[in-house]
Parts: sequence; structure tokens; C-alpha cells
Amino acid sequence: MRGLLSTAFFIASSVASSPFPAPELLSKVTVGCHHWGKDCLVPGFTGTDSSPSLIGENLDRVAIGSYDGSIHILSSQDGDQLALLEGGGEDSPSYDPQTSSITVWGGLKGSTIINYNSDSLEENWRTDVPISNVATSGSGFGYIYAGTAEGASSTFYSLDSKTGATKWSYSASSEMWGTLGPLITPAMVCVGVGGDANFLLNKDSKLVCLDHNGTTLHETETGGRQIQSRPSAGKSVIYVGDYDSCLYAVDKEVGGVIAQYCLGRFGGYNSVIEGTSVVVTDGDGQEHVIFDSWDGNIYSLSLSLDEANFKVDWKANLGDSKFGGGGAASTPFVSKNEVLFVGGPTGVWSLKVETGEVIWFYETGEQCGSSPTVWDGKVGIGCEDGYFYILTTEAC
Repeated sequence: MRGLLSTAFFIASSVASSPFPAPELLSKVTVGCHHWGKDCLVPGFTGTDSSPSLIGENLDRVAIGSYDGSIHILSSQDGDQLALLEGGGEDSPSYDPQTSSITVWGGLKGSTIINYNSDSLEENWRTDVPISNVATSGSGFGYIYAGTAEGASSTFYSLDSKTGATKWSYSASSEMWGTLGPLITPAMVCVGVGGDANFLLNKDSKLVCLDHNGTTLHETETGGRQIQSRPSAGKSVIYVGDYDSCLYAVDKEVGGVIAQYCLGRFGGYNSVIEGTSVVVTDGDGQEHVIFDSWDGNIYSLSLSLDEANFKVDWKANLGDSKFGGGGAASTPFVSKNEVLFVGGPTGVWSLKVETGEVIWFYETGEQCGSSPTVWDGKVGIGCEDGYFYILTTEAC
């Protein structure tokens, strides 16, 4: 990616010439309810928006949540269903190789956090956090966290990875809506706080970062409406999207907004940034943050710390959904070949990381809000048609 900063603002619309042929469908397996409201946990939610995780000592299985209220365990080789675990809803199972476990919450069912052995799939423990609605959970580096969306206040819990017991908690005077999970690093955990169900009227969201002992490192008010995306970490910056259509760059060490980039409105609504951004560093050491938006585009931005602003590298249009809205809340995945994979309103896209040019598009016909997982020449993604797709491609 050397030299990407000199690339002019580029709007990708055509398929790039590429040595990579179109993908082939290896497997299409049911992972959820297929009809809006019929056999779904909650009417209006169908299929899956959960992002898959490769699990197990040999990473030979895929775990993905579903709006049918289950975690589906699939073979990573052919997609065959191996097991069903309790938990799911919109939650993505969080895999931690350090503890050989996956953690899920009841999602739309309520407040139960469940931890499974990722090899045997046996339940290690379960715990009910003292609230009625879990809003966010995640695990990594031996740490497990869960937060709440509970009226005019919320609580963020640190749970013991071996027992599920509460180690410490952080209380906030507004709701916690980081549904895609917190950012967990070896040194800290960061989560979006603020906002309520009527996010259109809210303007008090903030990013809270704590160390793993529960000490607050910094709190940064964005002035946004609601943070549902998972923050992502660069070398010295944390990036987080908000329902106010803005991407914020926050100083990782001391907090505070360094810069913001706002997309404006689309079709009368804010161009919500709900998916998690991915940070890519080019050969010159410049970071580029890539994210999907409800305006139907995926963006690549580069942050100038000296000028304290973002520059647009490129944006690529992923099309509109059949309901007339914009893109999906999918987190991009970048392969070792510097190829980007992302879900969109009607299928899965593969693009060049450097320019955003389209390499190929695979149509599913329904929104793919799940985030792709890539392994062994395969791309796996869940969609709202109730299927998990495994595609084979040389672009991996």
C-alpha cells in the first residue's frame, strides 16, 4: 500500500482487472429463521447479523449466532452443522484462544452470559448479570466483559474468565449501546456509553476506556447520538463510529477527540456508522481506517495527526437495500493479499484495499450485516436470508 496517501479521492464503481477469478459457492447452510417474524426470536429480525468466529485448537469450526436464539457450530471445511448451543440473538460469539473458550449472551433473550469450552463445546459456566437486558459483551486476552442498556443508567461488568463471577463494575448515568462489543487490548477495554432508544434526540454519547482493574483511563465525549460500533485501535488512536454519521479519532493515551469525519445525511436519515472499522497500515507507516456506512458506501480514510483531520483515500458504493436504505453494518476483513471483504445490502464484496476498486461481487439477494471471516482460501459470511455462505476464492 506504499504511496496510498498520494492517491486522489477515488469513487470506485467498476470491476477492476484482477488476477483473481470470481468466487465459487462451497456451502450454503441454514443458520436461522427465514421469514420476518415467523419462528424468529423477535418479529422484525430474521436470519443473522452475527459475525462468525473460527474456533477450536485447529480452527476447524465456525461459530455464528442467529436470530433463532442459537449459536450454530459449523465445519469450516464444508459448512456441515456440528452442534447448536444456547445463546445468540444478534450477538456474535466471542472467541478467546488464550482461555480456549467462547462467550455469548442471551441476546434478545435477556441477561444470561454463557461461557463454553471451544474444543469440547461443553458449558464452563453461566451467570446472570443483575439487569434485564445485556447490550454488549466480549472477551479477549483472558478478560470477559458485559454491559447493559437499562433505562437511564447502565453498568459495565468485568467477569472472572474461570467462574463468571463479577470482578468489578463501572456505572454510567446513561445507557450503554455498544452492541458489537467493547474494544479489548492487553492494556485496556473501551466501550461506547450514552444514548437511549430514541437516539435521534440524544447528543451525549462518549467513549469510556478503563484498565483491566477497573480504573478509568479517560472518558471522551463525542457529542454524538449513540455508539453501537466496536471501537478499533491504531498505534496511538482509537477510532469509533457514531449514529450521528461521524467517525471519531480519539487519543489512545489521554483521550480527547483528535479529529472527526462526518458523512452527512442520506435519504432523509443520518448515514449511521454502525459497523466496526478496520485499521490498515501501509508500507510508509500511514494508518488507514476502513468502514461501512448506512449511506451504501464503504470508506477508506487516513488521519493526519499534524493537521488533526481526516483525508478520504477512496469510497466505494455497495448499493442500496431492497428497502431503499443504504449499506450494511458489516465490519470489513482484510486478507494477506491486501484484498478487502465486506458484506453489503445484497451480497458480499471483494475490493482492492489500496483503491477500493471492485474485484468481485457475490449476490445473495439479502443484506449481509454479518462481518466476513476468511480462512484457507474461503470467505464465510451470514446474511439476513437465514443462510451462512462459504465461498472459495483465490483472493484470500
